[in-house]
Amino acid sequence: MSAEWVTVATFDQGVEASFAQDRLEAAGIASELADEATVGLAWHMAQAMGGIKLRVDAADLERARAVLAEEDSDDGAASPGFAQTAGGLEAGSSPLEMDPDEAPPNERERTAERAFRCAVFGFLFWPIFLWATILVLRVWTSDQPWRPRYRRRARWAAVFAAIPWLLTLLFVLASYLPPSAEPESSPGQTATGRYRV
Repeated sequence: MSAEWVTVATFDQGVEASFAQDRLEAAGIASELADEATVGLAWHMAQAMGGIKLRVDAADLERARAVLAEEDSDDGAASPGFAQTAGGLEAGSSPLEMDPDEAPPNERERTAERAFRCAVFGFLFWPIFLWATILVLRVWTSDQPWRPRYRRRARWAAVFAAIPWLLTLLFVLASYLPPSAEPESSPGQTATGRYRV
């Protein structure tokens, strides 16, 4: 009989996902990481894919949640990757219990960070600035709270993402402008303006 795998937690980075998988294996719970290679290769698509998913057998779901919650409470604070799980916020990861500067970033703040990175890389690889523009729009239309550090990142991302759009607009406008008129020369003049002898 095949096992039914269910997602117990999602992660943005492979290292955090591997640590959590090691915790589960140490507790004797079989697990797998879904989309780890894809997110590692196409990091800019991690949000669209839902991140790296840590999956366990449906029968071990409650035990796996308990192991991950227990490990987090032993550390005194939650790891940033444990902010989203199938059961909601983990023990110790409530933003009310933590200093606001130490709290893990929420989805809006993570998107602002990704938008900034994409906008910077967009100067080197122009197609990426399209994705940076989409991320900037997601950040500015989100209604989640965000801290000043991430607000500054989002502003810079918007500036960096706007530059290629402005250059493209200038190029298009310049291509539609009529060519400059050449000065007329008299019948005795050459194109350089000198008279023929």
